[in-house]
Amino acid sequence: MLATWALTLFGIVYSLGNSKLTYPYVDKLIESQNVILHFLGELLICPMCLGFWVAGLLSLLWYSPTDRLILDMFLGSGICWILYVMCYFLSRGEI
Repeated sequence: MLATWALTLFGIVYSLGNSKLTYPYVDKLIESQNVILHFLGELLICPMCLGFWVAGLLSLLWYSPTDRLILDMFLGSGICWILYVMCYFLSRGEI
């Protein structure tokens, strides 16, 4: 069940951060002069940051692999970072 949770988490994070559907909106958020909107834009392009918050949401709404919300959030952040780095190097042909 942990693998299902991790892959679901990564799928959501990768889709939000790298999707052509969200790219124009994320760019507008990052270029915004509003501090809060700029912060949200930066959050959407950071897989560790977004993984942290999406993991918390998944743990509250669906399944908690550790039964501790804060541990789930840090676990999700780490999983997203590792899988994101692996996808990056795989796409460049370095792995």
